[in-house]
Amino acid sequence: MARMGLLAVAFAVAAAGCPGDRGEGDAERTPERRLAEAERALLVGRGGLALGALGEAEGPGFDLMRVRAYLQMKRWGDAAELAAKARGAEAKAMACELASAREDVDAERRCRAAIAELPEDVRLKLALAATLDRMHRPAEAEEILRAVVTESGDAAARDALIRHLERFGWVREAVAEAEAWLRAEPDRDGLTGRLVHLLERKVRGDLLEKRGEDALAAARRVLELAPDRTQMRYFLADALELTGDSAGAAEQRAKAKAAGATPPPDPGAVPTVPH
Repeated sequence: MARMGLLAVAFAVAAAGCPGDRGEGDAERTPERRLAEAERALLVGRGGLALGALGEAEGPGFDLMRVRAYLQMKRWGDAAELAAKARGAEAKAMACELASAREDVDAERRCRAAIAELPEDVRLKLALAATLDRMHRPAEAEEILRAVVTESGDAAARDALIRHLERFGWVREAVAEAEAWLRAEPDRDGLTGRLVHLLERKVRGDLLEKRGEDALAAARRVLELAPDRTQMRYFLADALELTGDSAGAAEQRAKAKAAGATPPPDPGAVPTVPH
């Protein structure tokens, strides 16, 4: 399996849309376009849509992408069946991702072997990082994730890094990564809302730790990004109290009340995040 065949999606993703978004005929979609559409679907957790984008097409990288879709859908048997038929570098890539997804004991070994064959394949590195996290080796996982983000700016890597930081409670760092991603891709769907949620968590933590200035900056950023989060004004008021601005705190509480926001039940509460 040629390396460029497996990696073609990495270069086509940025320019391609989601499956069916332009209504072109099935025959008009090139292999690179199909792979890019499938990759985008996987990034938003839609394995079935990824399979639909691939259709019945064959060629370099298609079975590997199908395995990735099956794994996301937890269709272990289908993924294992395809992996058993693969050969060469693609077989090692499938073995890595299958072992990581199933949390097999040999996942690290398999992923390192696959990366040696395909050192530019981002998803293999993400699979290795996920395995290291489960093995309670977060520092090694973070090093891998940060390197991939720095080298490629890949969206799946950015997503994995933020999730990793959240998982271990490093909210300040997660906010910084989400802010960097938003600067790089200001129009990415759902990213602003994700940053707002992280900032809301940060406000609570800063208030609990009596970090008034930090809480103040985070609360103001929430209201800048999402002015409708009127309950955040109560948290902003608490931050202002911590920094000695009682008049400003009273003003924010009055604004929150006028907007119909419900006061949080205690200082450690988090504003409700819509689903």
